Amino acid sequence: MRLNRQYEVAASLADKQLTYIDYIGVEDFIETGEMEGQFKGFEQTYYWMAATAYEGTDNLYEVTVTVSWFEAPRLRSVSVDTMLNGTGLLIVNTPE
Repeated sequence: MRLNRQYEVAASLADKQLTYIDYIGVEDFIETGEMEGQFKGFEQTYYWMAATAYEGTDNLYEVTVTVSWFEAPRLRSVSVDTMLNGTGLLIVNTPE
């Protein structure tokens, strides 16, 4: 049961990270240079890593997010892949 719960948490965190990337826009996310980090405040620490690849068509990027954690003595992980449009959902109003 504990391992199943850990996989559910990892999948939820991967979804959360993908939502964040989509919100700010994959191109802006790439510009930040922050392609890995960690989620704290859970039963254990979960680590995330993102990889992006421009598909060469319009503004499409392949985005892979991997969330991993240590469950002694093994490293466990969940990876998700998706395609995102380079323009994000965040709208910034610039003064004219």
